[in-house]
Amino acid sequence: MSNTTLISTFLSAEAQITCIKEFYPSKIVLVRENTTPSSKLLQNEENLRKSVGIMTSVQIVSFEPNVNIYEVANKISDIIEIESYRGQIVILNLSEWNRTHINGVLFAAYAKHNMVRKIVYVDEKNQI
Repeated sequence: MSNTTLISTFLSAEAQITCIKEFYPSKIVLVRENTTPSSKLLQNEENLRKSVGIMTSVQIVSFEPNVNIYEVANKISDIIEIESYRGQIVILNLSEWNRTHINGVLFAAYAKHNMVRKIVYVDEKNQI
């Protein structure tokens, strides 16, 4: 297991599994929207935890659906900073979710550019 933290926007497990296979992170931070307990998003999250939860730590960071870019960028930049100071290599996966949240994560990466090793996007063919 590497000393890598994967910070990833989250909707389903497919893009996450591709990144996990590629980078073998020791920690995954899933950035997602707050949802109702019966939503498909929570089922996808649970499936991912069952798949990789034994090998790696999974943390959830959730935002309200109407959150603004600044709030997302501020929270994610804090996480990038904490993980970097812990000696982790930080990789961002921006494959899923809505534009406001992805832009917030990108702004955080820009603000903490010296602490982010890589930004990736997994396409519909599950290629990085």
